[in-house]
Amino acid sequence: MENLKFDIQNGVLLHYNGDEKKVIVPDNVIIIGDKAFYHNENIISVKLPEGVKSIGAEAFAHCYSLKIINLPDCVIKIDHGAFYADKSLKSINLPNNIEEIGWNAFGCCFKLKSVTLPPNLKKLGAGAFSSCNSIRSIVIPDGIDKIEADLFNDCKNLRKVHIPEGVTSIGMRAFRCCRLRKITIPSTVKEIEEHAFVGCKKLLVVFFKGSKPSFGKDVFANTPYLIWWFYLFLFLVLIIIVALLLF
Repeated sequence: MENLKFDIQNGVLLHYNGDEKKVIVPDNVIIIGDKAFYHNENIISVKLPEGVKSIGAEAFAHCYSLKIINLPDCVIKIDHGAFYADKSLKSINLPNNIEEIGWNAFGCCFKLKSVTLPPNLKKLGAGAFSSCNSIRSIVIPDGIDKIEADLFNDCKNLRKVHIPEGVTSIGMRAFRCCRLRKITIPSTVKEIEEHAFVGCKKLLVVFFKGSKPSFGKDVFANTPYLIWWFYLFLFLVLIIIVALLLF
């Protein structure tokens, strides 16, 4: 009777039909299918078997009560919107073998605070962590070569970000309205798209390790402290030039 709650075909969990708060997925499942638990407001925790390799698109999206889920070491892909708007999810363990996290995978997980991106990650989709208001710091792994659009858009408490050498571009609105105070741009970055850091009102310092990349429109718009420091720097340079000319 227990397995009647799970619609499983060829190792793919297509849909969960139960109403339990704590769910244990059967051992013969290797893929969590698209929308398998979509909009299930009852589940609080989910235990996946060790053989699961991928989490489908919107598999756990809008599971508003979901607080705990284990991701086995075999998982290599989390598809788009997989955990979108899971507003009770506070932390998640991302196994080292994960290579791809799709767009909006964790978007609008407002309480998600503890996130460590795996070292083997090669693709981090647009908006993957957008509006995750509780994340305070993030280290982007070395395998990522592009910061996609909206990646951390509206992460209002994001204070520290490490961008590795090898990243070549920073997408539009990638860090919009974050709480960053300083940011270091790697020497490999050639392009920063429009509005990438717009509304980062606490931003004071931007350090470019290499030559200045090409800028899109309003990259640093509405960053009043950064502009203030820029003009202060120009003023100090002017004073030094005048002093050298006079003496």
